Amino acid sequence: MKRSYYTDLKSSTEPGTVLEPNHKGHCIFCDKATSKFKGKTEELTTFQSWKHKEPAWKVVELRAQELKKEALYRKVQGKDLFAMEAKYHPSCRNNFNTEYQNHERGRERAEKATDNIDSLQAQKIAAHKKSYCVVKNYILRNVIECKEVVQLRSMCNMYMKTLEHQGFPNPEYRSEKLARRLQGDEDISHELTFSKVQQRGCIELNLIYSSNITVDEAVACAYKLGTADQLQEAALTLHSHIIKAFKESKELPWPPTAQELDAVKMDVLLPEHLVQFLSSVVTGTLDGEKCEKTQRLVYSITQDVCRAATNSKWKLPKHILLCTTLRHLYRSKQLTTILSRLGHSETYDFSMELETAMAKAFDEISTHLTPQIITGEGNTVFHSEWDNLNRITTNVHGSNVVNSAGGIMIQEVKESHVSTKKRTLPLYDRSSKMRSLKITPPETLPELAFKRAGPKFPNNAHFTPPAENQKSYDASMLQYNTHLLCRWLSSQCKQQVPGFGGFISSTGKVPPRKSTIDFYTPINQPITDYAVVYEILKRSEAATEEVGQPYIINTFDLGVVMKAGPIVWKYKEEFSKHVILVGKFHTAMNYMGRLTGRKCLGAGYAEILIEAGLATSGCLKNILSGKSYAKALFSLRAVTEALERLLINVFLEEEKPDIPHETLINLIHCCTCENLDSTLKEPSLLNLINQYKQYQDKVRKGHLGKTAQFWLSMMDHARLVFMMDFAVKTNNFELFHHCNGAMADLFFAYDGHNYSRYLTWFEAFLTNIDLSHPGALDYIKHGAISVARSLIPGALAAVDKTMEETFMKFAKSSGGLLGLFNNCGAYQKWCRTTSARAQLYELTLEMCGMIDDPEMPKAGKHRELEPAQIKKSEEAVQRVIIAIKGFTNPWRIPDKSRLYSLASGAPIHPEVEVDVLRAEAAGRAAKEQFIQERFVSKGKEFFDCIKKLKLKTMDHCSKRVKLTSAQGKLFVYQEQSNLAYQLLVKSQIMEMPINLEELMRYPLSPVPHALGSPDGYFAKTNKATILHHLLKDRSEEVPYPKDALYIQDGNALFHMMSNLPPTCGEICMQLLDLMVAKHHFVFSTDCYQPDSIKAQERLRRGFTEKYIIDGPNTRKPYDFKSFLGNELNKMQLCDLLLKVWGSNEAASRIEKSMKAVVCVNGKSYDLTSTNGKVQTSEIYALRSNQEETDSRIVLYLHQAVKWGYKSCVVRTPDTDILMILLYHASKINLSIYLDHGSGKHRMIINVTELSESLGPDYSSTLLGFYVFTGEDCTSAFKGKGKVNPLKKLQQHPKLQNAFRQLGADWLVTDELQREMESFTCIMYGQARMTSVDAVRAKMLRKMVGADKVLDSKSKVDLERLPPPKVCLIPHVQRANYRVACYKRADEAIIESPKPYHPGMGWEKTGEEEVLEPVWTIGPILPPSLVEVLAQRAESEEQAALDKVAHSNNEEDGEFEQNDEDEELEEIDLEDLFSDDEEDE
Repeated sequence: MKRSYYTDLKSSTEPGTVLEPNHKGHCIFCDKATSKFKGKTEELTTFQSWKHKEPAWKVVELRAQELKKEALYRKVQGKDLFAMEAKYHPSCRNNFNTEYQNHERGRERAEKATDNIDSLQAQKIAAHKKSYCVVKNYILRNVIECKEVVQLRSMCNMYMKTLEHQGFPNPEYRSEKLARRLQGDEDISHELTFSKVQQRGCIELNLIYSSNITVDEAVACAYKLGTADQLQEAALTLHSHIIKAFKESKELPWPPTAQELDAVKMDVLLPEHLVQFLSSVVTGTLDGEKCEKTQRLVYSITQDVCRAATNSKWKLPKHILLCTTLRHLYRSKQLTTILSRLGHSETYDFSMELETAMAKAFDEISTHLTPQIITGEGNTVFHSEWDNLNRITTNVHGSNVVNSAGGIMIQEVKESHVSTKKRTLPLYDRSSKMRSLKITPPETLPELAFKRAGPKFPNNAHFTPPAENQKSYDASMLQYNTHLLCRWLSSQCKQQVPGFGGFISSTGKVPPRKSTIDFYTPINQPITDYAVVYEILKRSEAATEEVGQPYIINTFDLGVVMKAGPIVWKYKEEFSKHVILVGKFHTAMNYMGRLTGRKCLGAGYAEILIEAGLATSGCLKNILSGKSYAKALFSLRAVTEALERLLINVFLEEEKPDIPHETLINLIHCCTCENLDSTLKEPSLLNLINQYKQYQDKVRKGHLGKTAQFWLSMMDHARLVFMMDFAVKTNNFELFHHCNGAMADLFFAYDGHNYSRYLTWFEAFLTNIDLSHPGALDYIKHGAISVARSLIPGALAAVDKTMEETFMKFAKSSGGLLGLFNNCGAYQKWCRTTSARAQLYELTLEMCGMIDDPEMPKAGKHRELEPAQIKKSEEAVQRVIIAIKGFTNPWRIPDKSRLYSLASGAPIHPEVEVDVLRAEAAGRAAKEQFIQERFVSKGKEFFDCIKKLKLKTMDHCSKRVKLTSAQGKLFVYQEQSNLAYQLLVKSQIMEMPINLEELMRYPLSPVPHALGSPDGYFAKTNKATILHHLLKDRSEEVPYPKDALYIQDGNALFHMMSNLPPTCGEICMQLLDLMVAKHHFVFSTDCYQPDSIKAQERLRRGFTEKYIIDGPNTRKPYDFKSFLGNELNKMQLCDLLLKVWGSNEAASRIEKSMKAVVCVNGKSYDLTSTNGKVQTSEIYALRSNQEETDSRIVLYLHQAVKWGYKSCVVRTPDTDILMILLYHASKINLSIYLDHGSGKHRMIINVTELSESLGPDYSSTLLGFYVFTGEDCTSAFKGKGKVNPLKKLQQHPKLQNAFRQLGADWLVTDELQREMESFTCIMYGQARMTSVDAVRAKMLRKMVGADKVLDSKSKVDLERLPPPKVCLIPHVQRANYRVACYKRADEAIIESPKPYHPGMGWEKTGEEEVLEPVWTIGPILPPSLVEVLAQRAESEEQAALDKVAHSNNEEDGEFEQNDEDEELEEIDLEDLFSDDEEDE
C-alpha cells in the first residue's frame, strides 16, 4: 500500500461529506476536465486511502488555506475527497505540492533569519536535511508514483549538487551512505527495492526502483541507464582530453604557410583517445588497420569536434585549408559561411585576414626562394618553368580574362642532405585582424623593343649529333621490342605484361628522393610580352644565384621559347649563363597532332579509333590534334601495338625465325630490372629482334607494298613519341636529345615551321652545349629534363607537364572573381597571394585524396601495373586488331603498287600518293637545308621565312562535285579538312543567317558525313559484332556433323592458303587435296559480271598487275596475294583449276570423294572418276547469274536436299552468309551448319537451330537490318555499329515489320521510306521524332549549347548527326536492292533491274561510266552558300593570275607568315576560308 511522507500535516476535514455536483468530472485544482502535460493528454485520477495511515487528501485543505487559495479552500473545506470521488490531474497536484514546498522553504529561511542561527554546524545539518528532502521528493514522484528506475549514483549526484548550491560542497559524499539513509527511512523504504546489476565489462549499476515493478523490467531499464551513463562519462573524458591537447598545442604561426600546415602530424596533434573513439565509431571495430578513406574521415571529424569543443579557438589545418580553398575557387562569402556554421571551415573573415597577412608578408620579403629550396652544397640542380596563366574575372561589365605569368621552381637535392632552412616569411600578431591592405600596384613593365637576332654558335661548332644519342636510341628500342614480344606472347593466353609505361616502371630505378617543387610569385602581365619574358629570365637568375648554381636553367613551351630565345641571343653578355630547354610535354603533344591530325588524315586512323571504341566522334578532334594528351597517347599506343602484332604475324609467316619462348616467358613472369638486363644479353632474343628489324627495313623498301610503307612510317613516328616519353621517365638525356632532333623532320614535312625552326636550333644547341656553356650539361643530366613527383621507379614527369599539373591546375579559379577589378587593393592582394593559395589548394586536394595524377598514383606503384590497367590496355589492342581486320590489314594488301586508305579500301590518287610517301624524306631534306643555310654557310638569317612544302595528305582525295552559281559560273567543290563546318559557321554570320532547321536539310558536303568517307566510299563497321551478339548465350560447342555435304567458299580459301607449291597446277592439286578430305564437297568461286556492283567496286578500288597462266606448269607468282588482287588472274586460276581437276591426273583423288562438285564462272560441274579417268558433267540446275558465292550457296543447299543429304556445312569467314542462311533456313529441309572464323576464333554454328529459335519473322528482320546498318555494298552509320541499334529495334515491333518489307519489291514505297526514317531517328536517340532533318537540327543545337550562337569555337561534329533525308533516301534504296537480291538467292536466274536504274541508289558517272552510289537526291548546299563558294573560287582564280603576273619579281613558292604573336597550339581562323593552316 502507498503511504505519503507528509505525515506531519493534520486535516480538519470531516469524513463523509461530498463534493458539489458541478465539480464532478473536473480537476479540483484546475477545474478542467482535460489537461495536457508534455504534449500528452492527462487522465483524471481519484484520491486513495490506506488503513493505519493518514489519507493524503486531508492535507489539501490545510495547504490551500496556508497558500491562501480561497477557491480551492472553499471546494474542499470539510469535504471527504475520497468518499465523494474527487478527481485531479497528477501534474496539477504535483504543481500544488511543489508550490507548498517552496512556501515552506521560504518560511523556514525567514525563521532562521529571525532566530539568527549562526551555528555553522546547524546550517550544515539543515543543508543535508534539505538535500535529502530533495532526493526523497524525487523518489516519491518519479520512482514510487511514476515507476521509474534510477541509479543510486545519480541520486547521490543530486544530493551533492543541492549541497553545493547551499554553500556546503561535499564531492566525497558516498552513495552507500545515501543508500543506508534511504533504506532506514520508514516512510519510503518498504516501497523501494535496491539492486545491483552487472553491465558489460567491469561496470556495476546500483539501481533503485519501486517494489511494484518486476526485476526483469528493472534490469531492462538498467541497460538504458548504463548506456547513457557511459556515454556521459566518455563525453566528459574526451572533452577533457580535447581541452588538454588544445592547451598543449603550439600557437599557429601567422600567416601559416602550406609547408607548415603540411608538416603538422595529425596523429601527434589530435587527442589520441578521441581519434581511437571516432575510428571505432566509423569502422565498427575496436582494432584493425584503417584504410586511407577511413583515416581521412576520422581525422576530418576529429578536427571538427576539436574546433567545436574549443569554441572555434583551436585553428586546425582542415578548417584553414577549406576556408582558403573556398575563397580561392569561388570567393563566395555565403558558401564559406554556410560551411563554417556547420563546423567544417573557418569563417570568411578568417580567410580575408589570412590572405591579407600573406600579401603583407610577401611584400616585405626580399628573397625569390621559398623555405623548401636548399642553398649551397645540398643542391644538385635547380631549374625553373614558366607559362601563361589565364584567369577568368567577372565585374559589372561582364567576364574578362586576366593573363599573367606563373612559374615553378624545381630542385633536385643530394640524397644525404638534411635541410636546416627556417621560415622566410615574417611573423605577425593576429590580434590586429587586418582584412585589407593598401598595396602600391606594381609598375607595368616597360615595353622591350629590339631587333631580333638569331643564335650564334661557337666557331668550332658542329651540327651532327653525338653518336651516343643513336646508341641510346637503339638500346631503348631494344627494350621496346623486348616488351613488344613479351606482350605479343602473353596475349595468346591471359595478358600479364603491362603497357610500356608500366614496363618502364617495373624495370626502372627508384629515384633517390622526390623533387622539391614550389611556386614563384606571378607577374601580372601576359607572358607573350617581351618585357615579361625578360623579367622572368631575371627572376630565375636571381633565384638561381641565391641557390649558388652557376647556370640558370629554364624550361618553356615553344611559345615562350620564341620570346626568350631572341632575348638571350640579343643580349648575349647579360644572359650568357642562361640555358633554355624546350618542354617535352608540349612538343610531344604537337608532334602527335602532326602525326595523327595531318599525316594520317584520311588514311583510316580516325575510323579505326571510332570502330575500336577508343574515341567517340565528340572527342575525336581533340585526340587527333593531341590536345587530349592522355587519350591521344593511349590511342596511339593501342593502334601502334596492334599494327606491330599484325606485322609480327606476317614476319613469322614469311621468315619463320626461332622464338626464344623460355627466355620471354621468364621475363613475363619476373619483370624486374635485373631480369631484363640478363634477358637482353640472350643471343637468341637479340637474333630474333635483329631479324625483325631487318624485315622492317625490307618493308620500308616496299616488300609489302606502299600501304605497308606508309603505316610503318607512322609506327616509326609513334615510336619516337614513346622514346621521348621513355627519355623523360628515366632521365635519359642522350635519348631526349635524339628524339627532339628527329621530331623536327615531321614538322618540316607538314609545315609546322615554329617547331621546325626551334627544334632544329635546340638539337644544335645541345650538341654544342659543352662549347657554349661548359659544365651546364652535368646539371641538365642530373634532372633538368624531368621531375621526380613520386618515388615510383621509372615514373619521372616532364617539367612542363609538372607545371600544368601543379601551378596551372591549382592557381586557376573555376567560379570567376566577382567585382575584382572594382577594388585595386583587392586585385593586387589576390595576385600577390596566387602562388601561396595554389599551394594551399593543392594541399587541400591532397588532404581529400583528390590528386589523381598518373605520374604519382596513390598505390605506390605505377598505375599501368595494376591488373585492371593491364586488362584495359590488352582489350584496347584486341579491339584495334579487330577493327583493322574489319577494314583492311595494311600488311596483307595484295596490290603493292598502290597506296590504299584503310577505312575505305580505296586507292589514293597517284599525285597525292607521291606526296604522302615522300613526306619524311622531304622533311629531312628541308631540315638539312635549314641547317646548312642558317647555321653553317649563314646565307640566310635564322628568322627568314621557311618555304612551305604544302604536301598533300590522303584527305585531299575527297570526292569532288561541280556546282553552278546564280550567274551560271561553274566551279568545283571538294570537302577538305573542316570546310563543311566552316560553311556552317559562315551561314550564321551572314547578313541574313540561314535558319538551322532549313540548313540541316542539306548534307553540306559531296559525301554525307554519317555515311561515307570524304573520298566517296562507304563508311565501314565491324560486321562480326552482330554474330557475337546472336551467339552470346550459346556457349555449348556444336559437334561436326557426319556425312554432311561440305560447301567451300573458294575465293576465301585462295586467300587463306599458305606453303604454296612452285607451280599453278600443283596449287590446284593442293586445293583438291583439301577438298577430297571432306569426301562430299562443293567448291564454289565467284563469277565476275561487268555491270554489277561488286565489279564496279573492284574497278574503283583498283587492281594489281595481270599475269598470264599458260597451263599447269606456269610458275607460281612471287606474290600470290597480290596476284589474287586482279579479277582476271582469279578467272584464269579458276579455269585452270577446273582443267586440272578434270584431268586424269586427278582421278585417284576424285575416287576418294563420294561427291565432288566445282562451280566456276556461274556453272557447276559434277566430277566422277572411273578406271583412272575423270568425267566432268555440268549440273544445269545450278547454272546461275548470281555473282557471289554468298548467295549461290542457297542454291547448293536446295540441291543438296535433292541429292539426299540430311546436313550441310558451309565454310566461309564472312558474316554476310550467316544473315542470308538465317533467312532461308526455314525453307530448306536439312540441317545447316556454318564453319566460321579462323584460328582460335573458328567455330561451328548450327544455323538451322539458331533460325528456329529466332523465328522466321525475326530472321527476315535481321537480314534487312544487317544490310541497312552496313555491309560490303551499303554504308554503315558512323559511330553506331550494329548491336546497339539492334537492341533499340527490338523495342519497336512495328519497325521490325518494316525491315521485313525491305527487298520484297525492287522499289521502295513511301510508307517503307518513312518507317526507315523513323528508325534512323531512334538510332540517334530521338524516339519521339520521325524526321531526320529535325533530329539534325536538334542535335546541332545541343552541341552548340543552350542560348549560344554557333561560331568557330563551338564543339560541333557533323559525323555525329544523322544523314539528311535527301541522303537517307538513296541509302534505303541501296539497302533495298541488296536485300532483294539476297531474298531471291533460291532462284538460279534472278530477273532484276540494273543497279544504276532509277530508284536503285546507284548511278553511272564520268566518261568511263563508273558505277557510283547516289549520295544525295537534292542540292548539297543552300544557294546562299553556293554563292559564297563561288566568290571564293573567283578570288582564288584572280590571286593566281596576279601571282603569275608578278612571278618575275618574286621567288617561286609560298612562304610562311611571320606573325609571332599568334597562339601556337591552336590557331583560331579569323578568316574561315584562309588557306594558311598555321602562322608563326
